[in-house]
Amino acid sequence: MNKVETALLTRRLQDLLAEHESILAAVVATHDGFEVAYAQRQGALSPARVAAMASSLQALGSSMAAETSSGACTDIIINGTLGRLLVRDITDAQMPLLLCVQTTTETVLGSILFAVRECMADVADLLERAHH
Repeated sequence: MNKVETALLTRRLQDLLAEHESILAAVVATHDGFEVAYAQRQGALSPARVAAMASSLQALGSSMAAETSSGACTDIIINGTLGRLLVRDITDAQMPLLLCVQTTTETVLGSILFAVRECMADVADLLERAHH
């Protein structure tokens, strides 16, 4: 991923946070666990560590889905006492990517899922345009 693509992705993640107050952080990662871009409000979130863990979660989810004949693993939702984490596969991108989003507990899951789907489509679009 080049600097222009990284800057475009970072800007889109910043927009996602600006549009939804309940989203605290967002990280785009490769399937092999490397951070591509991130945005966060404040805090000590380590994008590199989140990227590595999101990759591991996606691998586990894919194995579990395959083992139970549930089809492809598209997303993982973790509900914690202080917030939620959503790991979503960005399938439309030219390279396999993951989007990991941290939210507050007050968030409405449906609205965040919708926002994340829009963001994923934008990410795939940005990368497609950057390659042309």
